[in-house]
Order: sequence, then structure tokens, then C-alpha cells
Amino acid sequence: MTTPLRRLARDVVYGGLIFLGARAAFNAAPAIEATVAPVLADVYLVPPDATHPDRLYERFPDRVCWRQHVHKVRTASAVWWSVAMILQNGDRVLAGPLDQRAGQPFEGKNGFASGFDGAATWCAQVPSDVPTTTPMRVESHVEYDTGHGLWLVPQTTPTIDVPGETRAGDGS
Repeated sequence: MTTPLRRLARDVVYGGLIFLGARAAFNAAPAIEATVAPVLADVYLVPPDATHPDRLYERFPDRVCWRQHVHKVRTASAVWWSVAMILQNGDRVLAGPLDQRAGQPFEGKNGFASGFDGAATWCAQVPSDVPTTTPMRVESHVEYDTGHGLWLVPQTTPTIDVPGETRAGDGS
């Protein structure tokens, strides 16, 4: 025969275990959904300039641009897209992506419909104090709202290595 205090202790322990299990499942759910049912499939970089087919970026004094092919397989709206430029010295610069079609910051509403299979050119603003000779790595991460409202589905996009531009006459 169990006493009321033992029943209470048992219920507290079981309740805690159920809570921890549910919390772990809820934390893992976005990654599981991204793996089992991704929003984007077949994501890769394509050369933005046909005259340089081996270069996957265009570097300008104020921005770096890339052309990305995607096949959007699910209906979802991008609600967050972060772009980070990791400089040679380890500094991390965050920048919002620019939609080169509109010349405006990216917004989920100017994304692509489900079933889209094609390429678009995107850019990220480079701070004015970062010279074009500075090598950088561009990484980005998109989060999609798939409509169920429980969590956002993460999607990592390809990393771009941008070597520093050499200056004329510097011997490089």
C-alpha cells in the first residue's frame, strides 16, 4: 500500500519525465521536419557571370553577390534569413540579404512559390571599412513558416568562399 506522499512523489517524478521528454521532442522537431520534409531541395550555387564559370560570387566594394539555384518543394514563407560574413581575422559581420531583382532587402513576400525551380541572384551589404582585398566566407541560414505555427523550419544554404581581390602591382 502506497502512502499519499509516495503517490505524490511518484506523480511529480513521472510528470517531470513527461515534461522533459515533451520538451526534448519539441526542441528536436524543427530539425526533424527540415530533414524529413525540407522546404528547399537541390540548393546549389551557380556562376553569376558566364565569363567566369569557376567563380561563384561577384565582389563589389559595397556588396558581395551570388546566384543560387533552388527547387522549392513545399509551401512556406521565409520569415528570417540571416547572412554572416566571416572575415579572415575571425570577425563575424551580419548582413541582411538584398534581392537583386528588386534592389531591396529580402522579405518573405518576395520569395518564390512552391514548385519554383530556378536561380536568383542575392547580395549582402559589405561594411565600408572592409576592403575588397579581405577574404571572407559567406554563410546563410533561412527559417520558414510552414503554416502549422508550432515552429520554424531551418534551412542552411551553401557557403561561399570569397578570396580577397588582388591589387594591381602588389606582386600577388
